[in-house]
Amino acid sequence: MNNSELVNHRAAAQRQHRLLGLYSSLFCWVNGEEGCLISRETLVALLALQRFKGARVDWLLDDLAVYFGHVKWRMGSGNQFDGLYVCRLTEEEITSRGYDYDDLPLLPLDYTVGTTPFIFASAEHYLVSALSLLGSGAVAPSDVPGFLLNCDDQPD
Repeated sequence: MNNSELVNHRAAAQRQHRLLGLYSSLFCWVNGEEGCLISRETLVALLALQRFKGARVDWLLDDLAVYFGHVKWRMGSGNQFDGLYVCRLTEEEITSRGYDYDDLPLLPLDYTVGTTPFIFASAEHYLVSALSLLGSGAVAPSDVPGFLLNCDDQPD
């Protein structure tokens, strides 16, 4: 990959990471949460990656740190990458407040829900649409499928 291609690749990756960071931070704020877990499946769907390594991982961590003070990988069975914790608190604050990373809610990102009035080609299209609709005031958080935790007003 030449320098120009690398710059373009980095810019595209940064856009995806910022979408995820903004969506995640809004999700946490609306639900009164300090942070959330972004599953491997969500990252695979959004970033279209099968493996997480090298510079792309560093970019993801750097880009999400703008929205969250603390970003940490979650390791699953067999010491395999299983997701990403993002939290506005430092690790010391998490510990002192009695939080556990595994108590953080899972970020919902189901853009295939049958009740949504839109058809999305990708998770990225879903994030752009959801953030645009929320930001414009065209929909409330309860209108975005799965966005509010413990909400009885979710569309059927």
